[in-house]
Amino acid sequence: MRRAACSLPNSCRLGCDCESCTDSYGLSMTDTAARPYPDNAALLEEGRDFIDLVLECGSVHDERASRAWRQIVARMTETLQAGIFLSWIHVAVVFRLSALDQQLLWLALIVESDDVYRQRVESLFAGDDENSPEPTRTASAEQAQPRVSLRAARSLLGDIQSRFLPDAPLLSNFLIDTSQLNLAAMAGSYRLSPPLVPYLMAIAAPQATMDDVTLPDIVEDCDLRDHLIDERTKRQLMRFIDVCGAIQTSPARVVLYLQGSDAVLLDSLGAATFGQLGYTVAKLDARLLRRTYERADARRSTLVASLRLLCRDALLCNQVLALANIDVLRGEKFEGDVRDDIVETVLHTILEAHRYLLVVNAAPGHPGTAPLRLDLPDVMSFRIRIEAPGADLRRQAWLKHAARFELQLGEEVLNQLANDFSFSEGQIANVVRDASSARMLSETPGATTDIIIEACREEAEAEQPGVATVLRWSYRMDDLVVPSRTREVLDELMNHIKYRHRVVEEWGFGDKYAGTRNLSALFYGPPGTGKTMAAMAVANGARRSLYRVDLAKLFNKYIGETEKQLARLFDRANDAGYILFFDEAESLFQKRNGGGGGGGDTADRFLNVQVGYMLQRLETYPGPVILATNLRGNIDLAMYRRTRFFVEFPFPAPAERKALWLNAFPPPTPLANDIDFDRLAEKAVLAGGSIQTVALSAAFRAAAEGGAVSMHHIARSIELEYGKLGKLVTEGEFG
Repeated sequence: MRRAACSLPNSCRLGCDCESCTDSYGLSMTDTAARPYPDNAALLEEGRDFIDLVLECGSVHDERASRAWRQIVARMTETLQAGIFLSWIHVAVVFRLSALDQQLLWLALIVESDDVYRQRVESLFAGDDENSPEPTRTASAEQAQPRVSLRAARSLLGDIQSRFLPDAPLLSNFLIDTSQLNLAAMAGSYRLSPPLVPYLMAIAAPQATMDDVTLPDIVEDCDLRDHLIDERTKRQLMRFIDVCGAIQTSPARVVLYLQGSDAVLLDSLGAATFGQLGYTVAKLDARLLRRTYERADARRSTLVASLRLLCRDALLCNQVLALANIDVLRGEKFEGDVRDDIVETVLHTILEAHRYLLVVNAAPGHPGTAPLRLDLPDVMSFRIRIEAPGADLRRQAWLKHAARFELQLGEEVLNQLANDFSFSEGQIANVVRDASSARMLSETPGATTDIIIEACREEAEAEQPGVATVLRWSYRMDDLVVPSRTREVLDELMNHIKYRHRVVEEWGFGDKYAGTRNLSALFYGPPGTGKTMAAMAVANGARRSLYRVDLAKLFNKYIGETEKQLARLFDRANDAGYILFFDEAESLFQKRNGGGGGGGDTADRFLNVQVGYMLQRLETYPGPVILATNLRGNIDLAMYRRTRFFVEFPFPAPAERKALWLNAFPPPTPLANDIDFDRLAEKAVLAGGSIQTVALSAAFRAAAEGGAVSMHHIARSIELEYGKLGKLVTEGEFG
């Protein structure tokens, strides 16, 4: 009865009893009574006896040597079928070695590990001056290890010439090193590749290494079924595993593309998926490939050789390679071969050696999303998009990781964490770990909520958007001096931010009414009336990070670049739970015109596109956005339809100015008794920002004189502020 084709032709695991693994590689069922090898030592001992017999008989084709080899093959076959892992059999199966290949390796291993056998092999041509082999030892440190001459190997094993061709398994997989090879004259020598010696002797396995960098192993965080991903994606991955099992009888190569924003999750899912198939996973960063490529001066042969060495070691360790950051290789060409893209070469080389390849987080526009068109038969590509976790999955992640550190999360704070911060599970784990450490050092360790919210803000601010800057001040609503109507609207805005998920999502308003997911506010009023301070107070009250957008960095003269900057900004803000603050918003949302002719038409169209895109993002963006302007009349009218809150910051009345003056000096500031706050509120017609400037200036004057802040310090500072504002001041008006 014939056996089925190999289930894993390029990276077969032990336990396979397929025809190609038993017949083609020198393993065949010739003796049904043969016993499996109990361990590697037993196999090595019998291999040593076999080489001893070959040396005694003078040829592997002698009947006694042939019978001994058939016995070894029978026992290796039984060992394979029994599922016993022995490194020698693993090498034979994985690299598809013929009987002659294996005998060449046996000869090299015995010569290298035993000086007695080395001397016996060297003596085969002793005294034959004309045909003496190349020295088996050289003065070179690189070649100081014992070697087998090709003439000695041919004498013992017969016609070996084809086994030393460049595309033969021993050389193409770097299982042997050769020296001064001349196949026509059968001159030169060979030895085992250094990492193979301890592996075959079951002393140590090689590490997957490239360019002197050891690839890190990817450890699965948990079983595939326990990963916090949506059920649809989980079913896709399980079907992928089933498909791999169903196509085991085919020679197909399989590429799995996992795409998503959470690199840690992608790695863990890849490791868990291939773990179900019996493999571990090593991460190959494409930046390492690029460095190797650049060091090789763009020579294809150097990169391919390095990759093949890596593939050899990964195969020996039963590892699948996970190729990450492949985007850094896009568009690179090899010197002298403009047709050959580096990405294609990398994929081609790996898939020649490995049955499976994992590609993580591939970006659009290259083989990460486009169909593979490689000159390899039977390549199957599977693409699975790992979506960012929704609020329910984030809630599970918070509970999972909080339990590991014994952090108690109340229902209200749990809802806030899950709904306000669109973190990945990896980020959630970071936050919980940081919060746990901070709690140990806190003077109030019971204040878990404040500690974990602060850790969330720090995590959100870890990756700064390039066109925005975080504003972190401890302002609260009670610090604001604004009319009661303004305060009322600000409180309502803060409640909309804090309870948005409950009303819009849980209570169903988002499905019933269009536009309810949008949350934007326009703060308008004269300069210095507290718009920025109010934005910071709202953010602190809602426990969010506030980012002020730098419009100078946002605008780009190249068409489309401003829109790209905005897209990245909004995406990042949504993931991290930012509140975006656009100060001087009139410069971004200025009124558009129809471009009715003249030299300004192009600029007008450019402006219209920018404003239109911004309005579109505001309409669909679910996070909070605060716009501030001193010139409400210059804002495009379309902006009004997309703004839910209009908050006016009027110029302060005398009563409000008095409150501003009283709050302007911190409690430790020494104040003279001659300060008349009623007079200042009545006579100094200044907004809150100007009052703060005056107070600071007066404090420095007093400090320079070595006394308390008095009315004359304040009066002189007011005169300077009036001068900046273009106002006139009457002599003695403020004392």
